[in-house]
Amino acid sequence: MICSFEMQIYPRKSQPGYNGYMVASYKVQEKLVDKYGKTLKRIKVVGHLLPTARSVRYNITGHWQTGKHGLEYQMEDYEEIVENSRDGIIAYLSSGLIKGIGPKLAERIYDRFGEDTLEVMETNMEELLAIPGISKKKLERIQVSYLINRGARHVVALLAPHGISPARAVKAFNRFGVHTDELVRENPYILCDVEGITFEKADKVAMDMSVDRKAPIRIDAGIIQALKNAENNGHLCQIKEDVFSECRRVLKTPSITENELDAQIESLTARRELVKFREHYYRKATECAERQVGSAVLNLLQYGSVGIPRLEDEIDRMQLQTNIQLADKQRQAVITALSNIFSIITGGPGTGKTMIQLMVLRIFERLYPDRKIVCCAPTGQAARQMAESTGYPATTIHRAFGLRPGEEESAKEIEILDADLVLVDEASMLDIFVARHLLRALPPGCRLIFVGDSNQLRSVGPGAVLRDLIDSKLVPTVILDQIYRQASDSPIPYNAKQISEGSHELKTGTDFQIIETDSMEHSVMVQKELYIQEVRRLGLDHVIMLSPLRKKTVTGVNSLNALLQQELNPPADCKPEISLGDRIYRTGDKVMQTKNTDELNNGDLGYIKKILVRGGQTTVYVDFGDGRQADYEMSELDALDLAYASTVHKSQGSEYHTVLLFLQDEHKNMLTRSLLYTAITRGIKRVIIAGDRSALDKAIDNLGSNRLTMLKERLLEGMAA
Repeated sequence: MICSFEMQIYPRKSQPGYNGYMVASYKVQEKLVDKYGKTLKRIKVVGHLLPTARSVRYNITGHWQTGKHGLEYQMEDYEEIVENSRDGIIAYLSSGLIKGIGPKLAERIYDRFGEDTLEVMETNMEELLAIPGISKKKLERIQVSYLINRGARHVVALLAPHGISPARAVKAFNRFGVHTDELVRENPYILCDVEGITFEKADKVAMDMSVDRKAPIRIDAGIIQALKNAENNGHLCQIKEDVFSECRRVLKTPSITENELDAQIESLTARRELVKFREHYYRKATECAERQVGSAVLNLLQYGSVGIPRLEDEIDRMQLQTNIQLADKQRQAVITALSNIFSIITGGPGTGKTMIQLMVLRIFERLYPDRKIVCCAPTGQAARQMAESTGYPATTIHRAFGLRPGEEESAKEIEILDADLVLVDEASMLDIFVARHLLRALPPGCRLIFVGDSNQLRSVGPGAVLRDLIDSKLVPTVILDQIYRQASDSPIPYNAKQISEGSHELKTGTDFQIIETDSMEHSVMVQKELYIQEVRRLGLDHVIMLSPLRKKTVTGVNSLNALLQQELNPPADCKPEISLGDRIYRTGDKVMQTKNTDELNNGDLGYIKKILVRGGQTTVYVDFGDGRQADYEMSELDALDLAYASTVHKSQGSEYHTVLLFLQDEHKNMLTRSLLYTAITRGIKRVIIAGDRSALDKAIDNLGSNRLTMLKERLLEGMAA
């Protein structure tokens, strides 16, 4: 029936857990009578995500039903009725259905495309970039909104009753295309391939659709999820017994037998959705990445050494020029890096890694002034640190190699990099997917140098690339094991070495303190006062408070950030603020970007410069301090976190004058040697640990679980072939 929106009845406003179900009143725009012959001028419509723009007419399809409040119309779908004229199209575009398009922009769009406007919107929306005022970011907002209201509407309507948000439904539509609803009805577990849709959410959709708990598609999904869970813990593969054990935990269906599990794992392997290598099972994408990394490394090793005439003389010349005197091991590292196509330099703090990078870059540039150098690191913070310490431009690996955020696993098109030497710092943070992309994008004959500390935490993504390469003993590697930097005035490098060797004998004093407290609350009180004191002395950018955990306790990062925000940036009339859940964003806050985008990297730090409210829309403006600025609407604020405190994982690649660390017995399984080592090596001058001495001892003794990978074995097998 043809009608127009009049009033929303339910919900009055957004509610926690709201799933899009609505009740609204509509004016009827055609002749409609009830069973008694009485003309109906308005009707009550129920359904998910009802259309609510007032300036548009709709053709709503569905069926009548009797609800608890009388006769109502259950909407199943709808179409906007758009008159193909200037007034009709402009009214439609500016109706509010498509976020980001107001009356003036609607006029500019129509003036450009005329009566072809709707076809452009439907088939080639990229053409809108030609319109003044439409940036790439704005186009993305328009596309998402348009998809919800046009092509993806039926998917949104299908998934909303099962607890899948409209934004996730649109991602599903983007992933699977126009046949998404058919594919989901056939196998709801394909939703697990959509970012943000967990197995539990997809399983709920499946159960709502009456999929049998022992159905092969459900067991298949459980097996794949078991391997994904292993990847979330850093592993690339699992033996069959461990896959079965985790699959049973995921499916929570005890009646599934081992024979049924075995049949499905064999079926998945036959269909190449799983790949088996030496009794280990991988997801197809993960096995492909590890195999391709192995092949690329073996190809690099085939080049052997690349001699540089009179290299020793060049090193002597550079030492005189820079007034730097290299120790024997450091000199060996420079020679190894310049004399091989692929090499690794590894060592702890104070061993000279930065100095070696500087020498390598300067010598290469002097010898080959026309050749191109690329310096990069896994995170934005690490890249900035690299640029500051070497004086050479540096960027993230994603930006240097054209790897789009979120496409690390799926990226297929590789653009060969224009470079003759690639230097990668903080290589311990490389996961298997990023390493695969990097290695495949190198041009023939390009030197590749990995620099990193193999004692640090592994990458957030799966794999242990640096460890596997070093353990294979195939890649020319120099291990720096003598401390030089700060040896006379700071115990940090010494204590880092002690911890890496499992020793509990640590040097303590003003610059390395261990403060034992009788409770977590006591720890917070102590560290809060020290944090404020250090910030007043050094500034916010030079002090960090670290915790192993984000949530759960008062020493978790979320609680600490709220506390420190209140102390250092309290509310004031001159400082606008906005709330998102339990989090408050206030003008002046130090914040961290937590998602990769085309312009920003996960881990980038900045400050909120202003918060503006215009026309009911709130925008937060952040300055990242290096010429980059970004604005965030409410729907995008989940990509920002307060950054007074940080998890140890998030701090990797960064250095601070002072590090304040919490170590409590309550942190339990997070207490590992690599976590403790990574935390204290973020400090340049001072480290203060508060908590339980027993927690410190547990961390030193706990090597953590070893990541299960087969890259080393593939390399050795390939070299022997």
